[in-house]
Amino acid sequence: MASGRAGAPDLAQVVDAHLPALRGYIASLGIHPDLVDDVAHDVFLELLRHPDRYDASRPLRAWLFGIARNLALQELRRGRTESRLRSGLVAEALLARTGEAPDGEESPLATTEGLQALRECLAGLSERIRRLVNLRFGQHLAPEQIARELDMGGSAVRTALMRARWALRECVESRLGGQRR
Repeated sequence: MASGRAGAPDLAQVVDAHLPALRGYIASLGIHPDLVDDVAHDVFLELLRHPDRYDASRPLRAWLFGIARNLALQELRRGRTESRLRSGLVAEALLARTGEAPDGEESPLATTEGLQALRECLAGLSERIRRLVNLRFGQHLAPEQIARELDMGGSAVRTALMRARWALRECVESRLGGQRR
């Protein structure tokens, strides 16, 4: 597996090679279609954050599918889409402009401070990435539609969105400090 930096896999290459099959596998596990990309995102984050956990003598796809299975089971146990908002998908929280979590518990992102932090973090993204985020979460276009509109590959769109969500989550968490969760 090629490496983008010492010890880390080349994420774009891994995503291109494995995302279609991984998405199909995740969907086959009964995950809601709106969450398939989010679970796949989390699988690739696991590889990116902990490349040392992957045994290079074994097939990468099998390892990715094992991680996907575990994450899908966790998602199914949670049993509700709304839990994704509280677990860090901050772009959706802003663009949905939700004021209250469904269980009556106020989301930190529904507060003035949370929305302000998210707006500042979005403003810090490049114009290209802000456009991708808006097309996906503001206009609710599927990655394939965005790819056609922007003349990009579908994997490139999904990878860019995955990185944007990760950057937004990290940015908002750092701005809110201990207020989240």
